[in-house]
Amino acid sequence: MKETLESYKIIRLTASNVKRLEAVEIEPTGNVVVIGGNNGAGKSSVLDAILYGLVGKKAMPAMPLREGSEKSEIEIDLGEFKIIRTIRENKTQSVKIVTPEGAGFTSPQAKLDAIVSELSFDPVQFMNSPTKSQAVTLKSILNLDFTDLDRKRDSLFSERTEMNRDAKRCKGTLESMSFDKALGTERIDVSALLDKQDRAMNVHEQYNIRKRELENCEQLFNSLQKEKEELLKRLSELDEATNKAKSSLQNLKAGLGDITHQNMESIREEIREAQQKNQVISDNIRYKAVEDEMEVHENKSESLTTEIQKIDNQKSEAMQNASFPVDGLSFSDDGVEYKGFPLDQASSAEQLRICAAIGVALNPQLRFITIRDGSLLDENSMKVISEFAEENDVQVWIERVGEGDAGAIIIEEGKVKK
Repeated sequence: MKETLESYKIIRLTASNVKRLEAVEIEPTGNVVVIGGNNGAGKSSVLDAILYGLVGKKAMPAMPLREGSEKSEIEIDLGEFKIIRTIRENKTQSVKIVTPEGAGFTSPQAKLDAIVSELSFDPVQFMNSPTKSQAVTLKSILNLDFTDLDRKRDSLFSERTEMNRDAKRCKGTLESMSFDKALGTERIDVSALLDKQDRAMNVHEQYNIRKRELENCEQLFNSLQKEKEELLKRLSELDEATNKAKSSLQNLKAGLGDITHQNMESIREEIREAQQKNQVISDNIRYKAVEDEMEVHENKSESLTTEIQKIDNQKSEAMQNASFPVDGLSFSDDGVEYKGFPLDQASSAEQLRICAAIGVALNPQLRFITIRDGSLLDENSMKVISEFAEENDVQVWIERVGEGDAGAIIIEEGKVKK
């Protein structure tokens, strides 16, 4: 069975020396409490006194006291107990809670913190704020701070945009390039062919040298035939040299094989073809490099998309688990939504009811809300607020400029006007 929480309304408010207030005592009647008066008379200070009395030091500005005063006193009677708060210079303050029987609480501020959630929420101010500001306010109230997640998501989104741009650039580059599948990306070793050419040329040169040597020997041998007797010894030596030259020539000729001028041209043609193919292969290598780069960018983009989706899912899960103050209420990056539609698409009356319901839901035990921008409410809006207050048995304290509202409590020079 769900536990029923105690609920409280303000039965009586007494405040002195709070900001512009000198001294006021208000016993509200009815569910709509209009605080009227001219600008600077102290209307806002009445609502400030309620806020300071319940929330304490963390809700106070640097100068919560009336100018020239040394201390202020706030007493709020909630029926079940009274809150008595004294504020002195430099925001030094004390608070106590007493029951009608005179009993007190050992930790009065802890008691107040347990029943006060977001007392500064103003339905009209919330309704008239920009849609994105509404979402920020609602996130703050629900402790759904997505600042770090949004920052990480923006970073991932920017990185993914860059990856997509680079992948698109690579794709455009590939369209202007060609790829020969037959040659692939493995370069032909031209240096080996050049070495083969050098060896062939060296053998050919040695062959020519030995050939010339043989020719010289033969010529000399023929010329010395006439001096055979005289030069027999020398002829014998030359014959031996000739034989050696022949043997060397035969060895070189065996090494040279079928090398001819045509063979050399064939090698040169092979080198030219290899160089041409290597040019195509170089293009293939560049093509594959761009293709690989494009694949890296695309894979990174997909990975970033996954990370972004994880963040979106995390935010969605946090929103699903959040206890929204009004059923059907949610928010997106663009603002607050109600039943799946932007809040600002609802009628003004419906928006006002929803915003007022948020204020009530934020403080379920405090059956009152405050509206500081009451002068923005026209006659129809005031009627909507009045009906809402009656239907939900809620006190609505409204600050309104002027003295024209029937039943209004008029503040004049820091006091209740008689």
